[in-house]
Amino acid sequence: MEADYGFHVPYSGSAGQTGCYPGTYQSSTGQASCTDAEPGYFVSEHEASVPTACERGTYQPDSGQIECIEADYGYYVPSMGSPSQTPCERGTYQTSGGQHECIDAEPGYYVSTSAALYPSPCEPGTYQDSSGKLSCQSAEVDHYVAESAATGQSNCTDGATQPPRGQTSCIAADNSMLIKGGAAAPAGRACCAERKVGSMIGMCRGGSTRQ
Repeated sequence: MEADYGFHVPYSGSAGQTGCYPGTYQSSTGQASCTDAEPGYFVSEHEASVPTACERGTYQPDSGQIECIEADYGYYVPSMGSPSQTPCERGTYQTSGGQHECIDAEPGYYVSTSAALYPSPCEPGTYQDSSGKLSCQSAEVDHYVAESAATGQSNCTDGATQPPRGQTSCIAADNSMLIKGGAAAPAGRACCAERKVGSMIGMCRGGSTRQ
């Protein structure tokens, strides 16, 4: 008699058939051996006629195995029957094992490397208003970002300014500053500037002048 599906007869003259062991299977009859489960598949029971594909989120790189391996933190397995796991791309992360997809970095956060477990918050002076990004944006001129993990920047108000980018605060307006003709002299310096016809004369403290 021929050996059944899931069985084999390894020796001639045998009085009976032998079931395939876990990790192996036999999908044909009359066979002398069983077949190892291929990478990406497993066989957990005796006398199996077919292997089982690893579910999404799991993988198996070796043959003849009885179970699959969960994807590591920072990795994912998007399809069934996979022999390997895939690192999360930059801009994404995964804090759990056994997952079939990665998570986009939320607004206010970024991921600059692959296989990341967690996203990184944007530092003060920077922000990110979109998801799945690799870096943060610097606050623009006359804007600021005071806190970490910001999703937007704030305008300088009440006459305050901020010439450089990427700042955490604004420079308060100085009431003693006189601005005329495009020239400005902050308080604490000797002179303010006032435009005269044909010349620039510095109107200095103490009643003196400087040309």
